Amino acid sequence: MFALVLSFALLLTSLKSRKARSWGYGTGWLRGFIVDYGVPVMVVVLTGVSDIPTNSVPEGMPRRPFSPNPWSPGAYTNWTVVKVFFCTYYLHE
Repeated sequence: MFALVLSFALLLTSLKSRKARSWGYGTGWLRGFIVDYGVPVMVVVLTGVSDIPTNSVPEGMPRRPFSPNPWSPGAYTNWTVVKVFFCTYYLHE
């Protein structure tokens, strides 16, 4: 649920920062900085915010998704769709 909040925060700030050059407040260089670098800065800030709540994560729930090494043996077993794709291609030739 917290990820949805952070996603919408990034969406809203990115939509608002696109029009920062026409804002009536702030100096020109600050508005230009917000337009040019506002979204990448918000990605970094919200990534840091997502790492803060460590005690609220239930026991046994991983903090980050696990992604196996794609070059390790056995990692290709997930690619069932690609295997079927190659089988059907030769059937319809």
